[in-house]
Amino acid sequence: MNDIEKASMRLIEQNITTHLKRGITVADVSARTGLSFENANAALHRLVYKYNGHISVTKNGVLIFSFPNGLKTLWSIKYLVELLRLPSDDYLNLNKLQERQKLIAVIRANRGRIGWTDILRVTGLEKEAIERILADLMVQFDGQLEVLENGVIVYHFVALRKTARHSPEKITKQDKAYLKEIWHEKIQLPNFSQDTIFSQIPITVIPLVLFTIISLMKNQGLDASSRIALGLCSLLVLGEYFFRAHNRKVSEQLTKRNGRYGIIEMVFQHIEMSDTISEKKLMKAYERLAKRRPSHQEIVHEIVRLGGSAMLDCQEKFHYCFAELAQEIRVLKKVRESAKIEETRLAKIIFTSKNKFQSQF
Repeated sequence: MNDIEKASMRLIEQNITTHLKRGITVADVSARTGLSFENANAALHRLVYKYNGHISVTKNGVLIFSFPNGLKTLWSIKYLVELLRLPSDDYLNLNKLQERQKLIAVIRANRGRIGWTDILRVTGLEKEAIERILADLMVQFDGQLEVLENGVIVYHFVALRKTARHSPEKITKQDKAYLKEIWHEKIQLPNFSQDTIFSQIPITVIPLVLFTIISLMKNQGLDASSRIALGLCSLLVLGEYFFRAHNRKVSEQLTKRNGRYGIIEMVFQHIEMSDTISEKKLMKAYERLAKRRPSHQEIVHEIVRLGGSAMLDCQEKFHYCFAELAQEIRVLKKVRESAKIEETRLAKIIFTSKNKFQSQF
C-alpha cells in the first residue's frame, strides 16, 4: 500500500458516510472527494478489505462497493502492520480535489455534458485555463470530446453519471454550494493596514524620507549608535514602501477580478434574453462588485476575453454581443435534452461477494 492509497482511503473515510450499506460506485466517490477514477478505485478495494465490505459487478461491468457495517474499523493484526505509518494529506493536493468536486458537481448537474461556458459560470477563469482543466478531467474520468458541425465543443463524461443513489439526478445541499455562480462569491479585499511609526506617511513621501535618513548617516559627527539607529530606520521605511506597493498591486488584482465577475453575471443574464448589452450596463455591473468605476479600455479588455464583439448604435454608443457564447449555451441545452436517464442507472448484478446471491440491486 503506497502513501497515495492511504491518503485516498482517509479522504473517503472522512467524506463519505451515507449510502454505504446500499452501495456506492467509483463515480459516486469521485463526486464526493474529487479523487480520480484510478485513485478512488484502488482506495475502495483497500477499504473493502479493511472493513469487510462487499463488491458486486453489474452486467455492464460497473463495480458496486457496499459496507454493511459502515466504515467502522475492524482491527486485525494483519491490517495494523500495513498502517504503522500514518498517511499524510501532502500526498494529495486537497485544494485541487476540492476544485474537482465542484467541477464534477457541474458535470453531474448537466447530465454529463458540458462546455467551457459551464465552467466559466462557476469559476470565472479564462477560456484557455478552462480548456486545460477540461483536458485533465477527460484523462481522469474517461471523458470524450465531440466537435459539432457548428464548431461547438461538447465534453462528455457519461461514466461520472453512474450512481447507486435512488434519485440519480437529485441535487444535494453540497452540490448546490458547488453550483453557486461565481458572481455570488465576491472576493473580500484583505485588510492591509498595519500600525507602524511610518504607516501615516504618504507613499509618495517615503522616498524623500529615505533620502533624508541616508543624508544624515553621512554626517561625520554621528557616533556608531546613531548610525545604527538611522540604518534601522532606513530599513523600516524601505520595508514600508515595498509593503504598500505590494498591497496596492494585490488590491488592484482582486478589484479587477471582482469586476470581471460582475461582467460575467451581466453577460449570462442577457444571453438568456438574447439581447445586446450597453457599455453603461457593463460599467455598472463592474462597479457594483469592484467598488470603483472602470475605464472603457478595461471593459473592452474583459469583453475580448469573453469572446464578445462590439457595435455602435445610431447615437455612437457602444453595445456588445456574445454570439458564440449564446450559440454554445443553446447547443448544450439541446445535447442535454437527448441524454438518457439510463446512463445513471446500474445494470443487473451478475456477481456479488456477499454470501447471499442477489439477482437485482
